[in-house]
Amino acid sequence: MLATTRNSLLSPVVIAVTAVLAAIAPLSQATGQTPAPQRTAAAPIPIVHVSGTHYEVGRQLGTALRANLVEEVEGMKADEGWATFKAEAELFLQYSKKYVPEYVTEVQGAADAAGLELEDLFATLCEEIGDQNYHFTSFGARL
Repeated sequence: MLATTRNSLLSPVVIAVTAVLAAIAPLSQATGQTPAPQRTAAAPIPIVHVSGTHYEVGRQLGTALRANLVEEVEGMKADEGWATFKAEAELFLQYSKKYVPEYVTEVQGAADAAGLELEDLFATLCEEIGDQNYHFTSFGARL
């Protein structure tokens, strides 16, 4: 799902992920590696035009992406490491509330529209936590 707006902070993330995914398929074919399994009925990437305040933009994204957001949160909550992951994400949330509150407001709008808790949705956006190079602990955090 591609979202575009001048005010949206999620847009650059969505655009970057879309670009990476688009670049992977031709690369794997050119290198002779077996490409990742593809869905048989791939739908085109929808474009969602949003506008308004950060909260309004988030609500529009949450409405358009409700099924995807709910599926992502439910999938992560089913993982046995969810409690630890969510606790780490809480550190990111507290930092974001202090330094980028408009981003948190946008995520809150999306969570409200999708019927999710802010803390759960925000945790799914903390991709760094699952990265093998991630080395952050609450010991080093200074809010």
